[in-house]
Amino acid sequence: MRENCKSKLKADLCRYGGDYKKIPKFQKWFRKYQDSNNHLLKIFYKVLFVLNRKKIL
Repeated sequence: MRENCKSKLKADLCRYGGDYKKIPKFQKWFRKYQDSNNHLLKIFYKVLFVLNRKKIL
């Protein structure tokens, strides 16, 4: 099952049974941060990850 999941976000989606809503929000933002190649998007995703981790959002 892991071979079909190329990115870490896809692997999380496989691990949570294909339901995107079951993945915790902070984990979604962190995986998007890890997968992003655009520097501005990395900063944006990192800010969202930190805010979600601190329960501000």
